Amino acid sequence: MNPNGLKALFPTSYATGIQPEPCLAALAQQPNHTNTQTKMSQHPSRNGRTRALAVLCTALIAGVVALGVSMATASAGSSQESASAAAAKQAAIVAKRTRARQEAQRQAKIRSDAALAREEAAARAQQARVSAFNLEPGDQGTRVGALQERLIELKMLRRDQADGNYNDATVAAVMAFQKSADLDRDGISGPKTLDAVNGATVKEPTPFTKQKADHVEISISKQLAQIVKGGKVIRVISISSGKDGLDTPTGTFAVYSKNSRAYSKIYHSPMPMASFFSGDFAMHQSDSVPGYRASHGCVRIPAAFADELFAFTTIGMPVVVVA
Repeated sequence: MNPNGLKALFPTSYATGIQPEPCLAALAQQPNHTNTQTKMSQHPSRNGRTRALAVLCTALIAGVVALGVSMATASAGSSQESASAAAAKQAAIVAKRTRARQEAQRQAKIRSDAALAREEAAARAQQARVSAFNLEPGDQGTRVGALQERLIELKMLRRDQADGNYNDATVAAVMAFQKSADLDRDGISGPKTLDAVNGATVKEPTPFTKQKADHVEISISKQLAQIVKGGKVIRVISISSGKDGLDTPTGTFAVYSKNSRAYSKIYHSPMPMASFFSGDFAMHQSDSVPGYRASHGCVRIPAAFADELFAFTTIGMPVVVVA
C-alpha cells in the first residue's frame, strides 16, 4: 500500500498532532502475498515484529478515524446549537416587539376611552344645565306661571288654563308661539323659546286677512289657526293640516255643518268637535297635532282648544285658508 495514499485518507491525525508516518512506513514494508510462506520461513523473528507493528498501526489508524468522526459530530452539533441559539434570539426579539406594540395599542385605547368618557361627561353636564333651564311637560312653579302669563298676553293661552303646571294646553300654546316665531316646534320651552317669548319685540298677533266679519283663519305655511272677533285675534291655535298629496284646500269658505261626534267613514277615525267648511274638510279635535302637516286634509285642533273653536263657529261663518 502506498503510504502517501493512506496519509491522504487520515488528515485528522495530523490535525490532532498524531504523526502516523512510522506506522504507514511499517505497513509499506510488510511482505507481499507472493512468496509469503518462503519469506516467513526465512525470517521468522522479523516477521513477528512486523505483524505486531501492523496491529499497533491498525489500532492507531482506527483511533484516528474515530477521533475524526467524533470531531465532525461535535462540529455539526455545535453548528446546530448555534442555529438554535440564533433562532431563539430572533424569536425573543419578535416577541419583545410584539409586546411593545400591544402595550402601545393598549395605552392608546386607554387614552381614547378616557377622552370619550370626558366628552360624554361634558355632554351630560351640558344636558343637565339645559334641562335645568328648560321648561317642559310635568314642570310646575313660578317659572311656569310666568311663562303662562306671557302666553296669555299673546292670545295663545286662556286664563283658566294657567295653573302653574306645564299642562297639555301649555304645550299646545308654546308650540303655537314657536310656529309664529319660526322656532323649532316641539312644545318645550328651551333657552331660545324662553328668550323669544320674553323678548320686547314680540307683539300681539294680528289677522292674516282683511276679512271684517268674525271668522276663523288658517295659515298653511305657519300651521296656525286664529279666531278673529271684532277685527281682533282673540286666540292663536297650533294646528296640523293636510300632508302632501292630501292638501287642505286654500280659499274663502263657510261653515256649513257642525257635529261634535263626527266620524270619518273613509279613514275610520273619530272627528270630535267638527266644523265642516268644504266638502269632507273640517276643523276638528285630534290627539295628534304635530308641528308639521300630517292630516288627511282636515285641520287638526288640539283637545285643549277644540271646545273653544267649536263653540265660536256658527253656520255660515267664514273660514279663510291661506297658503
